[in-house]
Amino acid sequence: MRRHKLAVSLVSGFALAALHAAGGGCAKESVPTTWKELQPLYFQSLDLQNEEMQKALPDYEQRLENVAKGILQRLDDGELTDENERADAGLALFYQASLLQAGQQSIADGYLKAKEFLRPQRYAAGGDDRAEQVARLARSAELLRHAAELRPDDSRLAALTLAGRYNRESLDELHSPALLLDMLTAARTDAYNLDSTLVLWRNPTENPANAAHMDQLLTTVCDAQHLDCGRPPSPPPKSIDGERKLAQEVAAPVMTSDLLMRRAEALLQNADAAPSDMVRMPLLTEALARVQFAQGLLGFLGTSVKDPALSHYPARDGIAPRMDRLEVLLAATQGRMAGMMNPPSLPDPDYYTTRSYRAAYQCVACHTKGSTTVGFPK
Repeated sequence: MRRHKLAVSLVSGFALAALHAAGGGCAKESVPTTWKELQPLYFQSLDLQNEEMQKALPDYEQRLENVAKGILQRLDDGELTDENERADAGLALFYQASLLQAGQQSIADGYLKAKEFLRPQRYAAGGDDRAEQVARLARSAELLRHAAELRPDDSRLAALTLAGRYNRESLDELHSPALLLDMLTAARTDAYNLDSTLVLWRNPTENPANAAHMDQLLTTVCDAQHLDCGRPPSPPPKSIDGERKLAQEVAAPVMTSDLLMRRAEALLQNADAAPSDMVRMPLLTEALARVQFAQGLLGFLGTSVKDPALSHYPARDGIAPRMDRLEVLLAATQGRMAGMMNPPSLPDPDYYTTRSYRAAYQCVACHTKGSTTVGFPK
C-alpha cells in the first residue's frame, strides 16, 4: 500500500505539471522541479512494475535533466564554490547519469517499450531509436565527468562509468576484452562494484556462465572474502551501523545465488556433452556443490524477507521460482551422478527472460524504502 501511495503521489505531481503546461494551472499544489524536491521521488520513479510509473518516467527524467543543465551552467559560470554545494550538485548529476542508463536496462528487460519511451527524442538530433540510446549514454558519460569534478572521492562514479561503457557496447552486441577485464578488476574492489557487475551481466545469452569472464566473476564471488563457497553458506551479514539494507541482506544474495545457479546449468550442459565419465564426473560434482550452496543462500533469504525490516523487497515473488528451479537442477544433477539412463531434463532457459528472474535486477530491488527502514542507498 505504501508503494502504491508513493506512486500515486509522484504521478499526480507530473499530471499537475501537464495541467500547468496546458494553461489550466490554477492548482495551488507545487510541482516538483528542484533537486531538493526531485531527489526523494527518484527511486519511486524507477518502480517500473507499475504502469503509471512507466508513463511518468520521461517527464521525471526531463525535470531532472533541467536540474542538471542548471548545475552545469553554474559550474561553467564559476558559481559552485562551496564544498557542500558542489558535493550536492555532483550527486544530482550522478542521479541523472544513472537514470539515463536505467532507461536502457529497462528497455532490455522489457519494462519499457522503446517506441514509447524513446519517442519523441530528447537527446538525439534525429535518427532512429538506436541513435537516441547512443545519445542518452553519451549524455550520461558527460554528466559523470562533471560529477567527478564535483565529487572527486565518490568511488561510485567510476562504477557507473564502467556501466555506461558496457551499456554502449551492448548496443553493438559485442563487449571488448579490455572492458570485461576492467569490470572484473573493479568487482574485486568492493561490494558496490561487484553488485553492479552482477546486474550488468545478468543476461545468460550475452554472458554465458561458461565464458571466461563469468568464470572469473564466480571466482571473485566465491572468494573467502565474499561468499567463501568452500564452506557451508551463512546468513547474509548485517550492517555494522545496525541499519537494515535490502542491497546487502537480500538483493545481493539473490544475484549471487543466480550466478551459482547459472554456473550449475552450464556445468550440466557440458557434462551431457562430455566424452567419458572421467570428464563428466568432476563437472557434476561441481554442479552439485553450486546448486546446494545456492539453495542454502535462498533458504536464508526465505527467512529474511519475513522480517518486517526487509519484507518490502519488491522481487520477493521471484524467490520461490528460484527455489523450484534449483530443485529441478538438483534432481538433474543427482540423476546424472547416479548413471540414470534417462535423467531429469534441464529446466527451460527461457526462464531468464521472465520478470520473475529479471525483477531482482531492477533498481528498486535495492532501493525501496519500507515502513521500518531507516534509509536506503543514495
